[in-house]
Amino acid sequence: MQDITTTIRIRVVKDEDQYLGECLDYPVMTHGRNLEELAENMERALRLFLSGEGRDGDGDELGEGESIMAIRIELPARELDG
Repeated sequence: MQDITTTIRIRVVKDEDQYLGECLDYPVMTHGRNLEELAENMERALRLFLSGEGRDGDGDELGEGESIMAIRIELPARELDG
């Protein structure tokens, strides 16, 4: 079985004391004190959403043998400037 990679887009905004992440492809939002914590929280939130927990039943679900393996966040430098 061949691995399939899907890009899940996340908008990241730096607030005064935290980073806010909004998934553009699914109704998922979270936050973190730094980008590493935001990535961990977003992965957890996406896993819960795609597994069907905390959701009203619409949207995609993880199929048999599918999983979220890693989240990579890329940000333009201008968005990280205070």
